Amino acid sequence: MKSVVLVFYQQGMYDQSAVAIKDFFDQKVNDCDIVMVEEDKFSYCYASKVSKGFYKFTARNLPLFNRFVKGFRSKTKKNDNKKPIELQGQVENEKTKFNRIENVLKRFCPNVVLCLTPKSHDLAIRARMTLKMDMPIYALMTDYCLNPMFINELSDGYLVQNELLGQALQTKGVDGNKIFITGTPIKMVDREYDKAALLKKYGIDNDLPVVTIVGGRYGCDYVKNAVTVLVDYYQSLNLVVVTSGSNSIETYVKTVCKNKDIKENVVLVSQPEDMYEIYAITKVLVSSPTAGVTYEAMELCLPTVLIQPMNIIERGNYSYLTTNRIALCGASKQELITSTLNLLNNDDVYADKVAELEELKADVTPQVVEFLVEKANQNNKNIVIEEKPKVEEKVEEQPQEEPKVEEKQSKKKKNKKEKK
Repeated sequence: MKSVVLVFYQQGMYDQSAVAIKDFFDQKVNDCDIVMVEEDKFSYCYASKVSKGFYKFTARNLPLFNRFVKGFRSKTKKNDNKKPIELQGQVENEKTKFNRIENVLKRFCPNVVLCLTPKSHDLAIRARMTLKMDMPIYALMTDYCLNPMFINELSDGYLVQNELLGQALQTKGVDGNKIFITGTPIKMVDREYDKAALLKKYGIDNDLPVVTIVGGRYGCDYVKNAVTVLVDYYQSLNLVVVTSGSNSIETYVKTVCKNKDIKENVVLVSQPEDMYEIYAITKVLVSSPTAGVTYEAMELCLPTVLIQPMNIIERGNYSYLTTNRIALCGASKQELITSTLNLLNNDDVYADKVAELEELKADVTPQVVEFLVEKANQNNKNIVIEEKPKVEEKVEEQPQEEPKVEEKQSKKKKNKKEKK
């Protein structure tokens, strides 16, 4: 029977690496199955949806309060001796709402579990104890800095983005043998985009460079500050603002343009069908320090300026990205102007930044998948390792000697007597 890898993720927040891993499995892996389960399918009382909704609201309207968004986490006790529960009803497909994470584990009987969210990590470990299962459970941490919500003493290990994150885990008491520095899987784009056609699609009919402002998956109120600063340069650049569905940001941009009598070179994009289309026409990206957008920019070698972070995780990302020269500082008004205009107006500076990003570019998805498959196969008790058959020594048959003439004659006489 094939080994099974089960991946827990959250749509819209922790799904980028999940998609990359799933695509690689589908294209390259034949001897192991993968099952993807979204966190909302086993959330209690819609806790995941409530948390996600609060995150969106605070990010778009009250970023100062976003720091209090910590998500849901169960308390896992080391000596939890609850009785195993029975699976209630048969789950027919992956789209079914499982209601409890125990049902997911019993349905698929995974050989290894990978968790991309702190909530699923804790719940999976607790369910493993409840069901008395023995598959290893790992956490994949996609941010550049430590999210302490992932730490669980009963975890089998952590796949982390960089060495500093690994060191931070050790300072929190995590055994170094449980830390695997793998980098973060991301889907590599091999499609060529028609830049001229895309510029026309988004209503840009000039040769000015494009600066794109984006505030992560759901938009960020600090995007408004970046718009206020950069909109004054509309005569020398095209400003594309991705609102990510935020009516607040869209209304603000329209109001600013109306007050300044700006009628050209400012483009609003709500929810692009393909964000890579926007990247294809962008020369400089101005972004919140979120893992998702910055990974995509790194993969495309797109120079990026980071705006003000809104919570502790984004502050950690900001610090790591700017310290390691992966992105430029833009938290303050002066930093934003200096970094952006320096990239636009100085070809050598721009070329150097692209070259630096080229050196950092790496597809780590194959290594992560190889890790998961290896752990799954090690825990698959149904796999029979066939030993090579022993080579038996061939014994040469000795040719039988023909009986002597006397023996032949005696046998003939004996046969004649018997006939008589």
